[in-house]
Amino acid sequence: MKLHIDFDSYFVNAERLINEELRNVPCVIYAGSNEDFFTQDAKYVENKIAFMTSIEVNKTPIKNIDYKHFTAIAVSYEAKKYGIKVGDKLNIAYQKCPNLKIARSNIRHYKELSFKVKTFLESKIPVIEQFSIDEFFGDLEGFKKDTEALDYAKYLQKELLEKFGLPASIGINHSKWGAKFLTDLAKPFGIRMEYDMQNAIKGIDIKDFAGIGKEIQKYLRAYGINTLDELLQKEYLLDKYGKHGKKIIARIKGIDNEKVEEIKDIKSHAISKSFKPISDYEELRRRIKILARYLSVWISKNGFHPRKIDVSIKYGANYEHTSLNLIQPFSEKNLLENSLKGFEILMKNAKNNNIYYLGISANSLDKTYCEDIFNTNEKSKKLNETLSKIRDKFGINCIKYGD
Repeated sequence: MKLHIDFDSYFVNAERLINEELRNVPCVIYAGSNEDFFTQDAKYVENKIAFMTSIEVNKTPIKNIDYKHFTAIAVSYEAKKYGIKVGDKLNIAYQKCPNLKIARSNIRHYKELSFKVKTFLESKIPVIEQFSIDEFFGDLEGFKKDTEALDYAKYLQKELLEKFGLPASIGINHSKWGAKFLTDLAKPFGIRMEYDMQNAIKGIDIKDFAGIGKEIQKYLRAYGINTLDELLQKEYLLDKYGKHGKKIIARIKGIDNEKVEEIKDIKSHAISKSFKPISDYEELRRRIKILARYLSVWISKNGFHPRKIDVSIKYGANYEHTSLNLIQPFSEKNLLENSLKGFEILMKNAKNNNIYYLGISANSLDKTYCEDIFNTNEKSKKLNETLSKIRDKFGINCIKYGD
């Protein structure tokens, strides 16, 4: 059997461990302004959770909370009863619940606690895969009989609460993604085990299954398909999506046969920030350069060569992105130039709109890169290593590329 462990309102409950005022009351964790990211010097902090950023800045104290722009990134179950949702601005959240308590996010604390939890789970389950900061897959095959899986999940749930003060929900199934789906049905602080996924999917909306995105939802609803059991009656509708469509059907049926993997290859890494809307072209351009610089530090530290990058912006209700192929071995200068190129392409469409989000994603990451005819790979590698050593000593922003 496979387990999926998901901590309930993780950021909230992690924060409650160090802030007693938040316990048993409606509360949210909010993301402060990202202005610090563009005004303070940053440092690279060795990160033991691969998909979390390793670039950290010192946060300046917030004297006046901007309720119209700060966003709830985690909501307690007590606050959810008032209709407060992740993504609500604080002013909206207070309208729904005047007695709401709030706390600024403390990502380093959440990451450190997550690593401690992972270490504990590795001592209890033979194969553990960390799926996100607060989600884990576990494989009990050859360790516990199927008939013992439920009792063992109850034991783990109790241990996690007693040792870490963190309530967790657990799904159990022969399928990895079936277990994840069952966890959502078990929340909060529940356990759901099923041998046959047919018992669990009846009447469940298609939007509630991982992998069925908005585009596929819209397509299926046009054919009158609104629930998972309805989809299985007409599974041929997903044939147009090729392998991805077949993967979705297999996951819904619980026959995906996907393994729990301790170490997964990293294929992409992104860095993005939201901020108060601005239209100043030069300031936005400066911010793209900062994002590119910090992304370059992560790529260099981990020895990757990205094959392409995506640059993205948000303005109004619009999300725009563009992809660019990188045809040379990694260098910070090359990544910076292509990031600016992508930014300029996007800004032609955005024109004078206020931008409130910028992002860069390095994709198709590879540890090797074929030598080109000029044999520049070794030179780039040595330059990257030298830049890394200097920045470790004097800070990331001690070196900046001009353009």
